Amino acid sequence: MSDVIDILRYERLDTNQVYAMATSIRRLEDHILGEVDSKPVTTANPPVRKFTVSSKALARHASVVDVTVLFFSDDFPAGMALEQRSDSWKDMDEKEKKSHRNRYSSIKRAVRMVVMHMDSFPLVSDRDFKSTLRHVVSKAIERLRTNYKISEDKTITVHTIASNSQQTPTLEKTMNLPPDLLEV
Repeated sequence: MSDVIDILRYERLDTNQVYAMATSIRRLEDHILGEVDSKPVTTANPPVRKFTVSSKALARHASVVDVTVLFFSDDFPAGMALEQRSDSWKDMDEKEKKSHRNRYSSIKRAVRMVVMHMDSFPLVSDRDFKSTLRHVVSKAIERLRTNYKISEDKTITVHTIASNSQQTPTLEKTMNLPPDLLEV
């Protein structure tokens, strides 16, 4: 573009030459850049939904795979923070607040155990984030089955991890997996 400005500044061009040059530049812009959209492209994240709204999408005995995928894709921590700052939270009675806090805590605890058993974590910007996360979490669940000695036919739920295992508190304190699990 600076070359064009220099040509216009130092060369004495007639109007036909300037018009031809402008047409050529427009043609190049259209082919190189494509058509310009009137709306600017935004890559902003979708708005965060409240935890009570997001968690209603979960079945009563949802598998930990589904819970973990929703935890990260719907951003449960931000949803819970948004929930606690809302006016509807202030209007809830203490029993209902406690129920939501307990549900969030048990989900968070189960997700923490799954994350401890994961090999890797996909990038959030990945196009197939949910499917990649679901695949990685499924592998982590197999390690959990081995660690907690859960049969193949039983679905691992949040309740299974949060309350039925003696190993969960130990793993949470030490944050170390047993050496035999690291090789699976």
